[in-house]
Amino acid sequence: MLDSNNNDQMFPTLVVGSLPREEWVLDVIKSRNSHDLSSEEADRLLDGAVLSAIKMQESAGLDYVSDGEWRRNSYLDTFFDNVCGYEPDLIPPNPFSSGPVPAIVSKIVQQRSLTTDDARFLEANANGKTIATLPGPATVGGKMWSPEHSTSVYSSPEEAMETCIPIINGEIKKLSRLGIDLVQIDEPWLGDVINPRYREFHGIEDMDRELDLYVNGVNGAVEGIEEVSLSLHVCGHTSITNQDTDQCQFDSLFETLSRTNVHRLTIAFAGPHRDGVRWLKNFPEDKIVGLGVVSTIKKGIDSPDDIVERVERAMEYIPKERITLNPECGFAPSTRNRPDLDEVYIKLKTMCLAAEILREKYA
Repeated sequence: MLDSNNNDQMFPTLVVGSLPREEWVLDVIKSRNSHDLSSEEADRLLDGAVLSAIKMQESAGLDYVSDGEWRRNSYLDTFFDNVCGYEPDLIPPNPFSSGPVPAIVSKIVQQRSLTTDDARFLEANANGKTIATLPGPATVGGKMWSPEHSTSVYSSPEEAMETCIPIINGEIKKLSRLGIDLVQIDEPWLGDVINPRYREFHGIEDMDRELDLYVNGVNGAVEGIEEVSLSLHVCGHTSITNQDTDQCQFDSLFETLSRTNVHRLTIAFAGPHRDGVRWLKNFPEDKIVGLGVVSTIKKGIDSPDDIVERVERAMEYIPKERITLNPECGFAPSTRNRPDLDEVYIKLKTMCLAAEILREKYA
C-alpha cells in the first residue's frame, strides 16, 4: 500500500497517466473509431505500442508505470465509450476546458468494463508497480449534466453523479483484484472551484457546496475499498505555483481534500510563482503528496537540480516520507495533445534522476 509507512523507496516516481502517442498509433485509433479496423485488429496493433510505452517508462526509471492510456481516445472516453447515456460534444469549450465534452441525454447504464482489459495487459507486461486511472464521478456525472440536455433524465448534477458512483466503485474493485498497485481518480475541475473566475463563469454561488459535491463523489467511489492504494488527481489549471492564482482559496481546497478517503493527492508544483509554496502549510497531514514537479505544457527540460530545488521547498512544509514525484498532469489526456514523445521521455528520466539525488541526500 502507498502510505507513509509503505515499503517503497523514498521519493517514489510516478506518471499521472497519459503519454503522447506516435502518429501511427493515432491512426490506428482513428481507424478503430471509424470501423475501418475491427476492435480485435486494433487491439492486436496497439498491444505492441502499449508494450513500448510501458518499457519506455521503465527505461526512464519510474517506480510506478501506466499503459500510457494509449488505447483511449481521451481520459474521459474510457467512461463514455463503455457507458451509455451520453451524446458527444454537446457542451462547448470554455476558458477552463480546451474542447467540447459530452452531455447526459439518457439514463446512464454501464455496458462494458471500463479499464480491466487494459489493466490486465499492463499487469502482465510491467516489471514493477502499476497505476491505472479513472475519471471521477463529479466529472462524468456532475460536469456532464446540462440544463439544456439532461433535466428530462436527471433533475440535478448530484442525481447524475450518484448514478456514476457505483460504476466507478465497481471498476476500482476490479482493478484491485487484478493486482493494480495504485488507482488514480481524475477530478480535473476540482482545483478550479477555488478560482473566483471559474465560479463566476459557471455561476457557482456556493463554493463550499460545490466542493462538498466532489468530496461526496470521491468518497462514494472508494467506499469499501481497502486492498489497493488510492490517489486523487487535482489538475494543474489552478496551481499554487501559477502567478495568476493569488486570489484562489487554497486553504479551502486543502481542507476539502483532507476529507477525501484516499491515500495520495496530486498537485501541480512546477509553475514560476515560488511564493505559492506557503500554501503547503495547509496540506492534509494524513495524506501523501504527489508533487507535480515536471511541467506537461512548458517547452524545454528542467535540470535534475531544478526539480530537487522544488522538492526541497516543499519539504519545508511536508515531511520527505510523504512526498512522491510526478508530472503536473497527463502529457496527452486526449488525441488533441501532441507533445514530443522523446522530450517527454527525457523529462521523466530527469525527474527520476532528481529522485535519486534526493535519496542519496536524505536517506
